[in-house]
Amino acid sequence: MLKFFILFLLLISLSYSCINVYKELNQSKVIVNEPIEVNIKIKNLCEDKRIVNVTEFFIGEVIFPRENVVYIEISKGKILAIPPFLFWKNIEIKSNEEKNITYIFKPLQVGISTIQSTKVIDNKGNAYYSNDISFYVDCNHNKVCEKYFGENYYECPGDCPSGSYDGICDGIKDGKCDPDCDENADIDCKRICGNKICEVGENQENCCIDCGCPFGFECKDNECKISSLFYFIFLIPIVFLFIFKIKRKTS
Repeated sequence: MLKFFILFLLLISLSYSCINVYKELNQSKVIVNEPIEVNIKIKNLCEDKRIVNVTEFFIGEVIFPRENVVYIEISKGKILAIPPFLFWKNIEIKSNEEKNITYIFKPLQVGISTIQSTKVIDNKGNAYYSNDISFYVDCNHNKVCEKYFGENYYECPGDCPSGSYDGICDGIKDGKCDPDCDENADIDCKRICGNKICEVGENQENCCIDCGCPFGFECKDNECKISSLFYFIFLIPIVFLFIFKIKRKTS
């Protein structure tokens, strides 16, 4: 009896699953911040015509069709964690007919990305889902380390060489202090006062031996002190003025 019941449920589910949804990228290589095309195929295998609504949660920035992008308004006092999505309404698909929906977007982050399954609901309230799509978003290889696109030394060494400001502390000994590291994480960030190089973290106050002193000062015992030459230059006009006044009085 249980077998017949399971078979009955299976037949019912098959009768409702008469719409196939398949999604694919129309190109093999994906570059960050460059347009990519997605094609959604909806095949109606039902015996009758169906009218469907299609929902697609995209990633990145949609280029086409912008008019199909839906933004959920956040009501005051409520937090809705629903990202914007694409929505196509009242698409008519005859029996044994296939409809194609195409949209273009730009991925904005380097690395592995996944587009969730497309959701299709027909006029009878039945829901159908496509496959997910996972792909790798490559760097744009423009020799510029674009941190806001997720480029870093590990993902994009050509654009972000070691020591770049990329949000990643690589800690590699390369003679460059990585701005994303502290002294304990990158040996190159450890200051060596006295090597005649004014390094990151060194200045005239804590290492005048390497960074020098302002005009009129000289570095003594690693401290900027008023230069004796400055005293001499400052005193010369005073002495001349004093001599000039004495000569005027005696004349």
